[in-house]
Amino acid sequence: TPADAAWTDRPSGYTFVGSTTVTFTSTDNSQFILTNSDDQGNGALTKTILQSPAFSTTGFTGTALNFQHYYRELDATDTALVEASLDGISWTNVATYNVTTGAPAAFASAALALPIGFDNQPTVYVRFRYVGTWAWFWALDNVSVTGTSTSFTYSWTSTPAGFTSAVQNPTANPIVATDYTVAITN
Repeated sequence: TPADAAWTDRPSGYTFVGSTTVTFTSTDNSQFILTNSDDQGNGALTKTILQSPAFSTTGFTGTALNFQHYYRELDATDTALVEASLDGISWTNVATYNVTTGAPAAFASAALALPIGFDNQPTVYVRFRYVGTWAWFWALDNVSVTGTSTSFTYSWTSTPAGFTSAVQNPTANPIVATDYTVAITN
């Protein structure tokens, strides 16, 4: 029954009754997404992927994938993987979880640097891949990608008027007391 293990939106406070009863409370009491291998029943194999649409990291360095999660493992046969790709075909492992991380009412925070080569790219994908045989579950919340922008423009002016510049660190040689103002745009 693949639908039983599909990634599904759940409200904070969702209770699953299966081989055990678990109530999930997300970090900020918001909706979260869950894949549940336990819901398939004894002997069932779960292989499921939650993949982002393509997004751009153009103009950014130090990109990182941030999320909160609760991953409960049963044994070494179940695994939760975080992967990234530049083409949606070839995937690079970013992190592997094979021990319980977080708790039903205390999702763990993760901040994973995207691999070298993923900064300043026009097309990037990330995915969460879960594999388990009648294992437990993986809950995800508040997924985001962050980075440091390299796309700043600078506009310097002065009082009294007369000085302008568009470089980040200009050199000025005032002959009178002068106030300088910079507007930075990203």
